[in-house]
Amino acid sequence: MLRLLFAFVVFAAPLPLLAADRAAEPVTFEAHVRPILKAHCWQCHGEEDELKGHLDTRLARLLLTGGDTGPAIVPGKHAESLLYERVAANEMPPGKKKLSARETEVLARWIDSGAKTARPEPESLAAGDTFTDEERSHWSFQPIRRPPMPAVQNGESVRTPIDAFLLARLESDTASGGGGTGSTLRATPTATGTARRTSSGNGHGATATT
Repeated sequence: MLRLLFAFVVFAAPLPLLAADRAAEPVTFEAHVRPILKAHCWQCHGEEDELKGHLDTRLARLLLTGGDTGPAIVPGKHAESLLYERVAANEMPPGKKKLSARETEVLARWIDSGAKTARPEPESLAAGDTFTDEERSHWSFQPIRRPPMPAVQNGESVRTPIDAFLLARLESDTASGGGGTGSTLRATPTATGTARRTSSGNGHGATATT
């Protein structure tokens, strides 16, 4: 019974807390709103040389300027913002793919919080796609680096860099008890220079090969 109660407290209790934390999180254009607009709006309002309705959604200040029908947003008043009205009514974007309820909520929260940006926006933008600092921090934009070789206890068994990483993990698992009762680590080179772990005392073994 105590175990079931513990599981309930750990897994069920944090759900409203997570929702509260998300609601309290400051919403910025770059981190929260821009990705939504990029996915749903830029095809007509940002990526093409000719913007539909002369509306560019790539910058917050361009939403304030608006297009043929006037400003797209009214800071502090999402219900009076044309962008939100069209999205909430499922009139925009066109087609079957619409904003999710969560995305629509984020848009409303951003407008109500003053339509803030994380930093001053550029004076001009090149045609097509652009990347923010948040997007450039993604791992896919980072230069390829060779990680340092991990230190291992049985270094004589290492023939290739991959062996070192495998052996380091095996040694770590064994040290933390991951090998099970009575398990021992035996790192021996195989025909392909492989680190191998075997266990004794319980008849079971684990092997890592490359």
